[in-house]
Amino acid sequence: MSSSPVSSNALTGGSFDLVSDRAAQTVYHARLMALEEQAIARLAEQAGPCRADLVPGSAVIQVVCCDGAYVGRIRRETDPAGRRRWRIVPPRPLRSTKTYPNSQTAALALAALSHTARKAG
Repeated sequence: MSSSPVSSNALTGGSFDLVSDRAAQTVYHARLMALEEQAIARLAEQAGPCRADLVPGSAVIQVVCCDGAYVGRIRRETDPAGRRRWRIVPPRPLRSTKTYPNSQTAALALAALSHTARKAG
């Protein structure tokens, strides 16, 4: 009987679960990137700041573009007081923890932040 470099326990238990979880995360991330590319394509011809649902029909996360250029995402959250807020999520390395009272204000703030970063860079 030949010896195998992989033990009989390597694909059972925790190791298999870890591989399975990583594979599921990879597929999930790829799907989100595809949805984001589709949203950006829908916004490509629009002037000024504009936004589209990341997942069509669900406004929880929206992609924001300005003059056809991707500037980030906004996402709906509920603050500790139970109020609905919108958090801006700029692409790296720009990070912000600011929240805004509505999606339009958040999208405009994200576009302004991106514009300021482009001028500085």
